[in-house]
Amino acid sequence: MDRTPSEICTKIFAHACTDSGMTGRRLSLVSKFIRAASAPVKYQSIALHGPRQITAFHQLL
Repeated sequence: MDRTPSEICTKIFAHACTDSGMTGRRLSLVSKFIRAASAPVKYQSIALHGPRQITAFHQLL
């Protein structure tokens, strides 16, 4: 993967990160390169349940 341009990886990750955010979180744990390439799409799809999660996510932003 380190030979693949990060722009290509980001486009791939955009298709992969369409769940509740779990894939984006897991991608960020793979390597520094993958974390950086997946960062732009990490939060394109999220699921928040209840006020506590909404508040925590708001503070994260």
